Amino acid sequence: LLLLVQDIFYLSFTLLVDKRNCKDCDKVLGELENIDDDSENFGVQFVKVADKKLAKSYGIKTFPALSYFRNKEPMHYEDKHDCRKCVKVLAELENIDDDADQLGIAFVKINDPELADEYSLGTLPALVYYRRRIPVVYDGDLLNEDKVLEWLVANKNTGDDDDTIEDVTLGLLNTLIDSMDHLAVIMYDRDEKDDMQILTELENIDDELDKEGIHIVKICDESALREFGIESTPALVYFENEVDDEEDGESQQALAELENIDDECDSHGIVFVKIDNKEEAAEYGIDNFPTMVYFEKSIPSVYFGSLLAEDEVLDWLIHQVENEEIEEVTDEMLDKLIEKTEHLAVLFYDKNQRRSKKVLSELENIDDDCDNRNIVFVKIDNEEEAKEYGIETIP
Repeated sequence: LLLLVQDIFYLSFTLLVDKRNCKDCDKVLGELENIDDDSENFGVQFVKVADKKLAKSYGIKTFPALSYFRNKEPMHYEDKHDCRKCVKVLAELENIDDDADQLGIAFVKINDPELADEYSLGTLPALVYYRRRIPVVYDGDLLNEDKVLEWLVANKNTGDDDDTIEDVTLGLLNTLIDSMDHLAVIMYDRDEKDDMQILTELENIDDELDKEGIHIVKICDESALREFGIESTPALVYFENEVDDEEDGESQQALAELENIDDECDSHGIVFVKIDNKEEAAEYGIDNFPTMVYFEKSIPSVYFGSLLAEDEVLDWLIHQVENEEIEEVTDEMLDKLIEKTEHLAVLFYDKNQRRSKKVLSELENIDDDCDNRNIVFVKIDNEEEAKEYGIETIP
């Protein structure tokens, strides 16, 4: 934008906004305030207007919109990079870039809508794998990096001219174990003749295994032997990921629903991320999936409603942002807070007890004061946890 400004003098930049129904207008206004002084230095006037009738007369239908006028003639600024999903997908795929490199798969990105049309890719973003110059389009979920990596490996194995089993590092092996449903691993010593002979024999069944959906790789690394308790080579180890289809289906359905409120969350300053890590979840006492946790100042709050009711989820999140309440935690969350928090107050209560409700209502009035004095205030409805601290009567 500033490059344009340098070349054009005696301009007036006009930002057209819709005050009532525009989620991004305030955010864009905030960003453009940062270049207001620079624009003035180039003799450019910056103004904003909320007039739908005026916008319509210049052919503007979506907001916010930026136009500049030279000699009363308008030119509309078009942001070709405004693809929210593209940014998210790029962030996810960055996580498997190194793994792809180790497999000999070059990962590049391109912003060329005309080329996308040429390949009939339809809606962007899109991932295309070129095998012997023939494009293969990925039709799965680009936000599921593990599935993307598995697809890339499958395509590479199918496209290899020879039957060589891929050599991997220990880091990549662990990634493949976590992301692939079926994986066979040959652990060998390249200095042992018998190992190399058996490896050559196994190369002959590589294609057959691929057809059965079993990927096979090899590794020559003593640390891998130690990690998996293998005492001698050669060794063939089979890994199978057991996936709870019902749980996975619910997670995918919930993710699809929550995508619908992502923009609204952004407009309230709520950043939405997802994580597929049961060990991390266990640290917060979460063993049912999917589960949503809201963090404010590092304090977690678990949402106990249905994640398929997107409007209710959005209302709950906005309520968390706009209202100061004592946060509910699990016993594992409490353990983490005790370990990491310098000043922590904990209300042990029973959410179904009348006295607990009354006490909680009173204590909500001092939650802000505690925040101002850097005292973290949380609540927990767990009688067994209370007994661990010698508390017999609650609240």
